[in-house]
Amino acid sequence: MNTVSLCPRRHATAGFTLVELLVTLALLGILSGIAVPKIRGAVFRADAAHIVSDAQTVRLAALEHLAETGAFPPSSDWGAVPSQLQSRLPDGFEFQYEGIVEYRWRRAEDGGAFNAEHLGRMEVRYTGLQGLAQAMRAYAGTFTTWSESSTIFLFPS
Repeated sequence: MNTVSLCPRRHATAGFTLVELLVTLALLGILSGIAVPKIRGAVFRADAAHIVSDAQTVRLAALEHLAETGAFPPSSDWGAVPSQLQSRLPDGFEFQYEGIVEYRWRRAEDGGAFNAEHLGRMEVRYTGLQGLAQAMRAYAGTFTTWSESSTIFLFPS
């Protein structure tokens, strides 16, 4: 006697059905949509920490110059290491980061509330990098000013 099964017999084939593949791709898309912004935020925070570290390196070199000469080094252009600081900075130190962020050393020249020789500042320009701008905001404080396109670190003597 032949019996008829109501459940179709599945052939033993290796592979996945189209529905299984589509569900897997949808799940991967959702997970990547959650993970990518968090990873980018972590990268921007790491970049901000590197920039702050660079600012502290320049600060120490400038203070060493101040101790030896009695004045901060004169101002420089964007991306240009002041010649007076080159010997005091680590080998290969550049006034830029990753080719997208530039640094500039400035000595206060206004003669206002501070003596020009005793107030230096390092300016960091990162125009158009909104994520980095938000990460840099965490470092705004007493001697640091922040904007959407730059951060300025003040170094009073």
